[in-house]
Amino acid sequence: LDSTQYWRSPPGVIQATKQLVEYIVLDIEPVRGEYGRPVSVGPHVLADAEVVKASEFGHTDGTMHIRTHMGGVLKPGDTALGYDLASANFNTSELDSHGGTVDLPDVVLVRKSFAEKRRRRKNRARNWQLKTLANRAGMDVDDEDAAAGADGPSSGARGRGKGRARQNAADAAAAEQRERDLERFMEEIEEDPELRSRINLYKNPEAGAMAATGGDEDDDSEGVPEVPLEELLDALTMDDIAGAQQAPDGNGADDMDM
Repeated sequence: LDSTQYWRSPPGVIQATKQLVEYIVLDIEPVRGEYGRPVSVGPHVLADAEVVKASEFGHTDGTMHIRTHMGGVLKPGDTALGYDLASANFNTSELDSHGGTVDLPDVVLVRKSFAEKRRRRKNRARNWQLKTLANRAGMDVDDEDAAAGADGPSSGARGRGKGRARQNAADAAAAEQRERDLERFMEEIEEDPELRSRINLYKNPEAGAMAATGGDEDDDSEGVPEVPLEELLDALTMDDIAGAQQAPDGNGADDMDM
């Protein structure tokens, strides 16, 4: 499909990222084609793999033999995230239109997982940081309160209390979701050099302070993708911004940190 066809009639989603399952790779072997060469397209290498759900490892004999495009990045002992299609229930018109003739794989691996190693270094600050725009705080969400107040002082007070409780719960859930989304985005930046080549990343002074105090002595996260120091920019300060604003007039250009 080209982009025009895709966006005119986008395919339905049968599983989302929240349904990704962690698998342990027990064995993996590249599929070889003509002249014994591995079958590959760009960075993707076709391979036959033996995997088991991390939650079932050592408890049941739930090993599965699958085919994956990740033969170039996975090795025995690695963990990977994938979709468990063997035990999933689908209720989509796209699959129903084929009359149950679609032969879906049991598992579709989508990316290598560094979750366990990242958990070991959870107290370690990244050597980089993003610059973001400040969110406007204190947004008014009093529509429900105003509506509740129309019924009188007593019912209005009760309505305001319930509305405030619901809003606080919604705000907390939204904050947790933003935190998870941001963490996953930062992990993708670390794992994908092409992605971070289009994003400005800045040095994190907190990481340098932690390293100076020996905060990483017990770190056991070898192999976790990291952003090389040479790709990082010096963090901007308010003095840098003020100097840049004065530079066109010839005042403050010498004060800029380059």
